[in-house]
Amino acid sequence: SGAIAAHQLAAGLLRWPRLLCQRRLGPSGHRGSRLAAAAALAAVARRLGRRRLAARKAVATASSQAESLELVRRIQNTLEQYGGRASLSVIGNDIGWGEEHRLRHGRLMAFIKGRPELWVSAGEVGVATPRTWETGRRGGGLETLRTLELFAGIGGLRAAFQKAATLAKTSLKPLQEWIPLEASPATQHVYEFNFELSYKPLLPRNISIMKPADLDHADLWVMSPPCQPYTKLGKQLDTEDRRATPLGNLEQMMPKLTHPPTAIFLENVSAFEHSESWERFSNTLVECGYEVRQFQLSPQQLGIPNRRPRFYSLARLRSGGRPALCDLETQFPGTDGVQTPRARTLSEYLEEDLSAEALQALVVPDDILRKLAERGQPWEVVHPSSTSSSTFTSGYGVDCRDCHRFGPVLQVGPETSSSADHIELPWRSNVDEGRFYRVIAPGEQVRFFSPLELVRIAGFPSSFCFPKGTTARQRYRLLGDSVNVDVVAHLLRYLVFEWTSLGLPHEAGT
Repeated sequence: SGAIAAHQLAAGLLRWPRLLCQRRLGPSGHRGSRLAAAAALAAVARRLGRRRLAARKAVATASSQAESLELVRRIQNTLEQYGGRASLSVIGNDIGWGEEHRLRHGRLMAFIKGRPELWVSAGEVGVATPRTWETGRRGGGLETLRTLELFAGIGGLRAAFQKAATLAKTSLKPLQEWIPLEASPATQHVYEFNFELSYKPLLPRNISIMKPADLDHADLWVMSPPCQPYTKLGKQLDTEDRRATPLGNLEQMMPKLTHPPTAIFLENVSAFEHSESWERFSNTLVECGYEVRQFQLSPQQLGIPNRRPRFYSLARLRSGGRPALCDLETQFPGTDGVQTPRARTLSEYLEEDLSAEALQALVVPDDILRKLAERGQPWEVVHPSSTSSSTFTSGYGVDCRDCHRFGPVLQVGPETSSSADHIELPWRSNVDEGRFYRVIAPGEQVRFFSPLELVRIAGFPSSFCFPKGTTARQRYRLLGDSVNVDVVAHLLRYLVFEWTSLGLPHEAGT
């Protein structure tokens, strides 16, 4: 009977617009007029339906918000019982997260991610400490400089900022408003192992999906975006590479910021200045009122025995004057500049107390040398007395057919003048400052640089170290993706203490 009644009701609803049209237009009314009237009545019915649906949705939303607040309170109470953090499974069991909650709020992890009061990472949940950056300039000294370290990596930019304060003869207390943003949990682990965090814990952040509110009210941005879309060892897909998406999102966010940063520092590979990514980003900076300077610099200009030419950009927001993109420069900026330094040798960076076992682990295996010699493939060889070496990339130390492309090896024994096993060694070339580009004969004693030696060459402080359990392969990769701390320190000293007033103390709200 219920089905019959429903059928009759539906038939009546379908028939009443036609009957009404007939009353208005008469039986002889035009068919087109009747259809137009029916369409008008149907539109009225849809509007009424939408209003009723919106009213019901408003009531449901208010109820859902109240329930969400209650769930957050219960989660916070549970976290307090467990000392501030607990696993997702414990939280779900304690608050009784069930099917009804999933229907209204989705999965528990998604619900917690959407709450600014909480954080979730690697199955652990805790209470978040959100940053409270208000509109206007920060107050206090250099320690309260509101800084976003984008693409933070293992902390090379953070170490450079600390060294920049030393170069400026400024004492630096623990940084209170320095926020690193990094997507890789393994990289974050190294960062957190070496640097204090203003807001714990250090959680993975995908810059590709960040919104203006996540970036607003900072005084300084420092960043080293992924170089893989632009490096000569890669496919050079530029903006078509998904790893260029985060920088593209920053470029889109810039015009939407209510309080853009006073200054911006950027580092990347030397081919970056010709990329479409940089063209878009630099144009946006100029349109937003920035003066942008470009540099191509190498650690060797500071006397460091390593050629790592990189592109650097400094930008400052101009309240007056004309924004511009300046031509590429090849010398360090600043009134004092960088004096011509003493050329140091690689021996100053080598480990002197390597055990026989550790040293043997660094020796290049004979089978690798044999394969390269058979192909006539030269490799850069340096000596402890060399004052130069090429770039160490993230692939350094890998046992593969292209290992010669990722950085030089160190000669630790006499060079073999004759070929081994009738392999002909075609040629050698003295590049410069004790660097030889030649085919290495099987049996020669050449070794890779150790991760600690690369840490020293990159300019990290002596206190920097990797957490226990970090493999040699991971250390090479992380160091290859990092920056040269000394070069960045000189640029940040100029940017923060000379080119802008960020290094000076400010009154709150000014």
